[in-house]
Amino acid sequence: MAGKTDYKNQYAAEKYDNLRIIVPKGGKELIKKAAEQSGTGSINGYVTSAVNEKLIKDGFKPIQKHENKEVSQWVTRTES
Repeated sequence: MAGKTDYKNQYAAEKYDNLRIIVPKGGKELIKKAAEQSGTGSINGYVTSAVNEKLIKDGFKPIQKHENKEVSQWVTRTES
């Protein structure tokens, strides 16, 4: 019988893509502080918001599924 961790890992593999970025030393801590101050709360949320802003600016649709309220607003705004 599969445990909770196995289920979570399988769900994540089916529903999400992983993206690894490499930044210069100190970059991760800077992004973490910026995320905390911006209200996104996580590095992932902060980076996803930044990517969505750039996608929209460049004429693309933003990444669709995300819990961040700002991203949800972008999805609604660009689809209408």
